[in-house]
Amino acid sequence: MIKKERIHLGLGYDCTNKLVTVVSNTNGAGLTLADIHNKLVEQYGGGVYAVIVNANSGELVDKISSATMYEADDLLCYDDE
Repeated sequence: MIKKERIHLGLGYDCTNKLVTVVSNTNGAGLTLADIHNKLVEQYGGGVYAVIVNANSGELVDKISSATMYEADDLLCYDDE
């Protein structure tokens, strides 16, 4: 029997048109940091990532269904001088 994927990693674009990874829970349940960590280790063997959570002003939610992730190297600015 094929095991259904519970946590999905997909590709998307942020507001600056930069390619990002979007992690989501396929059964609609909330995501935990442990879910995200375990999927990254399983998929890529680990790494250093920044998880961005959009916390809208005044809006409370019961669960986080998806989050945007950047590789840490993509967020660092290097001075070429």
